Amino acid sequence: MIKNGLFLASIGMLILMFSVSRETFEYDMLNLTTAIFMIIFGGVLAYKGTKKEKAKEEVEK
Repeated sequence: MIKNGLFLASIGMLILMFSVSRETFEYDMLNLTTAIFMIIFGGVLAYKGTKKEKAKEEVEK
């Protein structure tokens, strides 16, 4: 779950980086919205995965 979240966040950051037009320096709103959604969703997945791993470690102790 952590790896999936980090992967989504990294893809979102790449989309964010390429969402600006080189000629006009304007953002493509669809790409920008998609990138922000993927970054947030990836962060949530990574956070939940970390929380789940910590709970699993406490049970094993």
